[in-house]
Amino acid sequence: MLHVVHHADYMAPRPERGSFRFDKYYLVMEELRSSGAAIIEHAPDPMPREWLEAVHCPGYVDEVLRAQVPRHKERRIGFPVTANRLIAQAHAARVLIVDCDVHQGDGTASLTAGRADIFTLSLHAEKNFPVRKARSSLDVPLPDSTDDDGYMEALSRHLPQVLDSFAPDIVLYQAGVDPHRNDKLGRLALTDAGLATRDRFVVGSCRSRGLAVASALGGGYGDDARAVAARHAASMLAMAAENAAFPGTRPTNRGTAAMNR
Repeated sequence: MLHVVHHADYMAPRPERGSFRFDKYYLVMEELRSSGAAIIEHAPDPMPREWLEAVHCPGYVDEVLRAQVPRHKERRIGFPVTANRLIAQAHAARVLIVDCDVHQGDGTASLTAGRADIFTLSLHAEKNFPVRKARSSLDVPLPDSTDDDGYMEALSRHLPQVLDSFAPDIVLYQAGVDPHRNDKLGRLALTDAGLATRDRFVVGSCRSRGLAVASALGGGYGDDARAVAARHAASMLAMAAENAAFPGTRPTNRGTAAMNR
């Protein structure tokens, strides 16, 4: 059973400029609902203001909540996962963030820099945005046109080592589909099968160690929004299928995102 955390308010009007298409969240849900897979949908409550202010500048939080973020800030806004709340409320002592979006997880790396209880692992296209990279706990920059085999060689070399040495209590997985060879902004060359192999490897590596995994829908860009949404849905279903190999667990997916525990 795939537990999907999704709210209708995740869908916003299409931006006038840029490559990001907010309506892909609706299309991802359509793909999941029509897939025939067993899913349960959960609608979350708004995040308390104090949770946001524990990680972000209170002034910026106020701008966001009033929908009055200056244009120069809007250009730099990202949507990083952070792990602060899990630790602050003692749900976990050590959190590993695995970011497989094609762009470096610079926001997450910056927000959690210097913390011994949060480890950030980023696999990304070396020459892709941002030009000036932040410093993750471990960065794995990949050359342009890295294919399925090259990507999996890097992932399988680093992820198990980090899992064993850092010994997290939970893994937060940024499952971007923009490493796909047909992605408009990707620069890498993974196939559909390659993405599925990646996602199953991440979940399998965590679940085989008894770790909970929560995944967030990451980047995915292209003129065919339906094709991009289908890649995201396939990614979630691949993780759910891998999780099924471990009895006594259940997956969820948030914002559209997912947790296996």
